[in-house]
Amino acid sequence: MKKKYNKTDRSQVENITDFLNDHKCDYVIMYNDNAVNPNAQATTEYCLDGETVLNDVNIAEDDEMKVKKFVETHRKATSCKPSHRLFMAIAWVLPLERRLFQLFPEVLTVDTTAKTNNENRPLLTINGKDRFGNVFTVLRAFLPNEQGWMFRWIFSDILPTMFGDTMKEVNLFISDGDVNEYLQIDNAIALYYPKCHRARCGWHIVDRGWKNHMHRPIFFK
Repeated sequence: MKKKYNKTDRSQVENITDFLNDHKCDYVIMYNDNAVNPNAQATTEYCLDGETVLNDVNIAEDDEMKVKKFVETHRKATSCKPSHRLFMAIAWVLPLERRLFQLFPEVLTVDTTAKTNNENRPLLTINGKDRFGNVFTVLRAFLPNEQGWMFRWIFSDILPTMFGDTMKEVNLFISDGDVNEYLQIDNAIALYYPKCHRARCGWHIVDRGWKNHMHRPIFFK
């Protein structure tokens, strides 16, 4: 019998983590917990190989006010009590796809799709490609926004922590034209990915570029 994860007495986060634990996935949750650590704007809870590790999120000085404002605004909007955790983001890796990335780490692509669930959260996916040209997903993440501090968490925190030395074998990271995204990829490359170069996605350059910057002839209307 197929197990259900939509129990009304449990939160969405609990349902998600139950699913990930049952399928032996590695994952990380970002949340704000004023009751346990009032000095940290955000905390991460890593679950790797069944073991849980807590870390404070390393937030750049120029992003501290943005994160603080986000936490205050969303605590108020969701009526989150001071004693409760504020869920911020979650990222996860499937066991088979982790293995595929270890076998084929050379090229990664990243894309973020807006408003993908009933909370209108962006869904970030990082993909790889095997030797037959088949695309597989390396990592998925539901984010609260598409600001620089959130992408920094993905590229400079999650990827090095969850994949370790495999990231050192990445040769090419392909992104779209989101400046918040690709600047954080560049920062991460300088620190953690010594063989890697970044390139722009051809579809975003040609197709989206044409749509955004070229006027369509009258007979195409």
